[in-house]
Amino acid sequence: MDNTPIIAKEAIKGLTFPQEAINDANQRQELASQAERAMVLGNSEHGKVSVLFHSAQGKHKVETTIWVANEQDITLKGGVIIPLKAIESINW
Repeated sequence: MDNTPIIAKEAIKGLTFPQEAINDANQRQELASQAERAMVLGNSEHGKVSVLFHSAQGKHKVETTIWVANEQDITLKGGVIIPLKAIESINW
């Protein structure tokens, strides 16, 4: 069972992300692929995903729709950006 606290996507803008990646290049490539699939799901079916990520303030989880995904980050509704280097997992 995951006890990571859920954070509102609006609160993410106030977080600071670590300079060092918590994952390696292969993991980031896989996350980018997962984020693209989640973006299609979100844009076509309004499906939400759970994103587990790290900030300087700790580990967080957000349940949201991914609007834009690329090789560096994901963008959520409202222009909230989470860098892939801070993401641990993306789950449906």
